[in-house]
Amino acid sequence: MDFTGGRGVDIAFECAVGSSGPVTLPLATLYTRVGGKIVVAGRLGQQIDLDWAGIQLSGIKLIPSIRVSTPSYSWVWIWSRTIR
Repeated sequence: MDFTGGRGVDIAFECAVGSSGPVTLPLATLYTRVGGKIVVAGRLGQQIDLDWAGIQLSGIKLIPSIRVSTPSYSWVWIWSRTIR
């Protein structure tokens, strides 16, 4: 965590697909600051062992993402208007 001065990142995006997920998601929990967020955007497809006690004690928020199978991204506009 030298790149953040030991603090950790505010928001981590986990975007791995396939067999990388069991490596990258736990790493994201290590590099995220206390009270930070992790957006799980990758397609994990398998069970991943996580340090749930460490996640809870550090107040990290895991945010799952949704995937769309169509080229239309109008839902992004609707979602962004909803959260304002």
